[in-house]
Amino acid sequence: GLAVLPWGGGTNLCGALSPEVEHLILDLRRLSRIEVYPEKGFVLAQAGATIYEVQKAVEKEGCFFGHDPWSRKSATVGGSLSLDSAGTLYPKYGSIGDMLLSLKVVLPSGEVFKLGKELDKTSSHPFLPSLFVGSEGAFGVILEAGFKIFPKPEVFKAQGYGFESFEKLFKAMLALRQRELLPDSFIGGTLPKRVTDHLPRKEKLLLKLGKINT
Repeated sequence: GLAVLPWGGGTNLCGALSPEVEHLILDLRRLSRIEVYPEKGFVLAQAGATIYEVQKAVEKEGCFFGHDPWSRKSATVGGSLSLDSAGTLYPKYGSIGDMLLSLKVVLPSGEVFKLGKELDKTSSHPFLPSLFVGSEGAFGVILEAGFKIFPKPEVFKAQGYGFESFEKLFKAMLALRQRELLPDSFIGGTLPKRVTDHLPRKEKLLLKLGKINT
């Protein structure tokens, strides 16, 4: 009669890990295997692998993983899918759910199911993996996920711009859209210390120089 709460990286950015007294917490971080298939355009990652580990494994094979949240070093694959995480590259690649191809899940009955296929385009069946995206573990526990990966960009340069007011930002965005240019990311608000502690030095510097605090 106990509820089982799947545990990801413990970032608590979305307030999802607040179990009641009678809950059983299932720590999945030892499920950390990652397999990259560059010639087929996908990566298989177990639920406990961090997004940073997936990024590095994919980059080693000369490809690119399009999900890049601030909490990349602590956020896990299972937790990110359970909350449909949106990273800093969301405007270009979408949320982590948009990159999902397949899932291996275990239901409350104990049955293990493989859902979806490692294919970018298929119309042979309903896309059942989407039921688990953003479900916060309500339907079962995610064990493994398959994601599409992309060609590595020839040039990847981060450059930030700050604005004195929302009005000036809005006008700048309109001007960019009229020229068919879309920024890779938008940043607003302050970041929790537990996230900024894990940021690479160059990103800490970018936040400091850009004075991104509103």
